[in-house]
Amino acid sequence: MRTLLDAFRGIGEAALSSHPLPEALYIALRAIRPLFPSTASSIMILDAESSDLIVVASEGLDLSEMRLRFRVGEGLAGWVARERRFALVKDAASDPRYVSKSGQSTSIRSIMCAPLFASGNLVGVLSVHSGTRELTAQEAELCELVATLVSAEIQRHRLEQLALTDSLTGLGNRRCQDQSLAVEVARAARYGHDLSLIVLDVDSLKSVNDSRGHQAGDAVLRTFGRRLREMVRRPDHLCRTGGDEFAILLPETDVEGARVLAERARVLASDWKPDGPLQGVALTASFGVAAWRKGETAEELVGRADRAMYEAKRSGRNRVEAGR
Repeated sequence: MRTLLDAFRGIGEAALSSHPLPEALYIALRAIRPLFPSTASSIMILDAESSDLIVVASEGLDLSEMRLRFRVGEGLAGWVARERRFALVKDAASDPRYVSKSGQSTSIRSIMCAPLFASGNLVGVLSVHSGTRELTAQEAELCELVATLVSAEIQRHRLEQLALTDSLTGLGNRRCQDQSLAVEVARAARYGHDLSLIVLDVDSLKSVNDSRGHQAGDAVLRTFGRRLREMVRRPDHLCRTGGDEFAILLPETDVEGARVLAERARVLASDWKPDGPLQGVALTASFGVAAWRKGETAEELVGRADRAMYEAKRSGRNRVEAGR
């Protein structure tokens, strides 16, 4: 009983943590390991683009096995994903659903897989296996219970992400920017690192909305947001903060580095030559850049970047201005 309570407490701590989803899922797998002696476990998430099951967290697997993918319907995990129901295989070698993939170094004698759901949709598979013994019916019941708790954690994480995501562009929203600013300003203050902010406003969106309709304007924002996302670095925080406004928060970047990136983004906008329904649309944007100053709050940094952006608009638009 104590082992069971400790495991569930560990899963609860993972759910309450602020860790990214893969790390939270790893904490959960580490917590449940005492429930299943002499086993290894993994959580595979269904990738929306490829429809493959991809390992995002594991306990007891080799690094090479972390790169394995299963198609829906392939192997026991793929079968569970397709059928949306639990499976326990006591003798993997004799079960036709079990597939040993190239690169899979762990020998598996017995395996069980449970589907994971969020909002009624299949989102992944929990897998537990042993290379030395048969898994039991009692362990199967525990695995299904653990899968329910892990599903709840995935659902919670997705709802949190939804609350931080702009529905039109898929970028972070203003709430996401506020959270990122708080974290990065605190980090810059603690370690003395550079931090810069770019605020930009699409100059010509109102004319697109007036002449071609709001659907065309939305398409411009989606396309521009996607092109910005392809340009920024992985550590940078890109958000859509208003109707035609975006912000890029740049850790470890001084004002000159921010100006260079803003100028690249300005050219990216003005050089865009759309085809199809948006053919003939001319896009420009105005940029304000500000670098964090020691002792400055997040609100003060945003204020200086905003004022620089409005100065760029007053000076003729399609420009980059630095905050004072």
